[in-house]
Amino acid sequence: MPSRSLPSPNSNKPSATAAASPMAEVFDGIWNRARDLDELPVSPVEQRVLRALTRYDTDDSAARALNVSVRKFRGHVADLMDRLGARTPFQAALLA
Repeated sequence: MPSRSLPSPNSNKPSATAAASPMAEVFDGIWNRARDLDELPVSPVEQRVLRALTRYDTDDSAARALNVSVRKFRGHVADLMDRLGARTPFQAALLA
């Protein structure tokens, strides 16, 4: 009776390359679609607002840092969200 060899314990495991390849493709796609903040069609004030969204925890602290009222800051954020097609201020900052 011929002897049968058992399959290797690693035969069903995907290789590291096979697992990383889809992630690399996603990263490359996002990277290729990314834009530098300087390339966006936004005013210098709007650029400062977008940067403030990434640096401050609250609208109050962001507005204070920009030396504008909270109402004015939120107006800029709302305009940017509309123009960028964002649903949240966080998403607007990410899209920028």
